[in-house]
Amino acid sequence: MKILLLDKFDNFLQWWADGLAQIVPTSWGSRHKQLKQHLLLHYNEKELLIEHFAQVADEATTRHLISTYDESDKKNVQEWLAKSPELSTLPTILRLQSDRILVKRLRYPAAARADLRNVISYDINRQTPFSREDVYFDFEEIATKDASAHIEVDLFLIPKKELEPLESTIKALELRLTAIDISGPTSVSGVNLLPIQSEKKCNQPPYRIWFGLFILWLSLITLIPVKLILDSNATIIHLEQQQKNGITTIQPLKELRDRYAKHVNKSKFLNHLRSKHIGALDLLGEITNLLSDNTWIRRFEFKNGTLRLQGESTNASEILGILDGSPRFSSPTFSSPVTRNNSNGSDRFK
Repeated sequence: MKILLLDKFDNFLQWWADGLAQIVPTSWGSRHKQLKQHLLLHYNEKELLIEHFAQVADEATTRHLISTYDESDKKNVQEWLAKSPELSTLPTILRLQSDRILVKRLRYPAAARADLRNVISYDINRQTPFSREDVYFDFEEIATKDASAHIEVDLFLIPKKELEPLESTIKALELRLTAIDISGPTSVSGVNLLPIQSEKKCNQPPYRIWFGLFILWLSLITLIPVKLILDSNATIIHLEQQQKNGITTIQPLKELRDRYAKHVNKSKFLNHLRSKHIGALDLLGEITNLLSDNTWIRRFEFKNGTLRLQGESTNASEILGILDGSPRFSSPTFSSPVTRNNSNGSDRFK
């Protein structure tokens, strides 16, 4: 037997489940789907071309040409972005012509493959006339016959100085690059000259989104026993009304009442489990609000009243002062010395 109110509740749960399926991180799909809607930048020494690719089009739906020396051009594009603020949140790709990129083939022992990016990073000073800090770079491994003994890679780099006029223009437009790739006769796929730490900030879902999804999931599993209770209660009320009218019941009321009581007990048990985790959720929310976007939490452990954090930050020394200023924490300390992550310049703390 179906009751109209419960049917609507079923439809609501189905709608909610479909909605959650649509907001999972885009990194679970293919890269082509991620970049279906994006901004593409083409740059030469004097002009910047911005193209907007919408989800329903394979070609740019909007184009704006900016002179890097003309402030009126920048103002027109700023007005365009202000009218469509969602454009500033799209992936933004800078595409450079291959003739502007320095390419050099390098050869290393096969053992270097496990940490190849760091090996190449340290080798840039020796292999090129530039220092590591003064270039954007990436590499592509080349297939060879003796891959078990040696590996060959093509190193792609461009001096940061060549992109300085562009960076000031992008900053004025309040855009943030997702990737820097290469086009032209020697085009290669999968190359991104943007530093790894910047790429992570652009591509990974913000920490607060994961926290919000967890709260939604917790609310959904709490509603499931509530629906079972409503189903059982509605059936009992209907059968009791039939009994009053002299209609033979299909199932003994006692059995239905027992089922109703079991569902109530299950609901209480789930609520009890949820209350035990409220403390951890509150702490997670406090940490999210206190720490800056320059800090990444790799491990979060709360046990027996003690909170242990492990992660990376551009300035780990300020974390203890920030946590000590919160009434939820007392006497925060580092359990081990802060170390430097040379690959991205951040501090590891624990």
